[in-house]
Amino acid sequence: MIIPDLPTLDLSAPHISGLDASSMDFAALLDGLPVGVVVLDKERRILFLNKALEALTGFSRSEAMGAPCGQVLRASTCLRRCPHLSEGLQASVEGDCLSRDRRRLPVRVTPIQVRDRGGELLFRLDVVEELKTPSVGGQDVPEIGTLHTLVARCAEMQRILALIPILAQSEAPLLITGETGTGKDLLAEAVHRQSPRSRQPFVRVSCSPMPEALLESELFGHVKGAAPWAEEDKPGKLQAAGAGTICLSEIADLPLAQQARLVRVLDERLVLPLGGDKPVRVNARVIAVTGTSPEALLASGRLREDLFHRLSAFRIHLPPLRERREDVDFLLTHFLRAFARKLKKNVTAFSEEARRALASYSFPGNIRELKNIVDYAVMVCPGEAILPEHLPAHLSLEAGRGKSRAKAR
Repeated sequence: MIIPDLPTLDLSAPHISGLDASSMDFAALLDGLPVGVVVLDKERRILFLNKALEALTGFSRSEAMGAPCGQVLRASTCLRRCPHLSEGLQASVEGDCLSRDRRRLPVRVTPIQVRDRGGELLFRLDVVEELKTPSVGGQDVPEIGTLHTLVARCAEMQRILALIPILAQSEAPLLITGETGTGKDLLAEAVHRQSPRSRQPFVRVSCSPMPEALLESELFGHVKGAAPWAEEDKPGKLQAAGAGTICLSEIADLPLAQQARLVRVLDERLVLPLGGDKPVRVNARVIAVTGTSPEALLASGRLREDLFHRLSAFRIHLPPLRERREDVDFLLTHFLRAFARKLKKNVTAFSEEARRALASYSFPGNIRELKNIVDYAVMVCPGEAILPEHLPAHLSLEAGRGKSRAKAR
């Protein structure tokens, strides 16, 4: 493809620079297109990202500049083989693109090479079109390759999901509460993925009971000889998170002594490794997670008040599934489709009886339990529709009890 009189891009600049007025019109033209376009240098590093591709990937133009294309577009076609490196430039290839918030979107990528009149490569283009999302049972269902994505339809969850980009821009600690299985860790990771720290590590630490010295070493690190098992210096998870995010699961299980040390970390950004005498500076954002009401933890003395006030600068509560019944049907369809793809089975629906049994169930384990139920049902179902006998035994018994109670009335 030859475009006459197109000025050469300044590949050393962090943005498109060194362009005359016609080149600025060229950039404005790309921004006006309804499809995503990324401009790459000869080494396939990003020079320009148009507005449509910013919206599709979740990465801003300034963040993307200079990065390898695969780190921003994150398309499955790139993992197989970069279309620009294939013998003979392909017309287009289809696959999935993983967005910043880890949504997997079906896309068509068309590679283009822009050359001057002499055939010299000036730069490369990728045109990225989002493909229509298929529907199942009359509902649009995201094309998601991962089963670990936060999805919902109810108004309260939509409100929470809309807050994620706002929370992601803050440096303040975040406290996430909710019953087991509601997706607290997924929410923490979603906040990280949409934050300016997204290219840095996301480190998850369980504060579940363990010997205090081991837990202190896990969080803050240790120096050689600090304990019989400390054979060499080792950084803790707070240091390992670097400029990323550390997610502390079940913060209430953290002993009070370590809670006091965490207060210092939040105040001073310093940690003292076990057995050490020189504080180490840390820069990770802290997200704390608990399945128990913080107020109840304060009343029982399991959570320090000073730590609570520092962690709850921003606070989000995830409602249990029994309070978001309108999500049950959507999530059943979502996980059915995801597990059918994963297990390569032609299971496409729930029978009316099976869906009624699931709709009347309380899901004490929340979304995690619902997901496990669908996983089991898809695995054992030999046909296209899941029947009541394909549900886990405890659910079949629950459905049977419900029928008996209905007959007794």
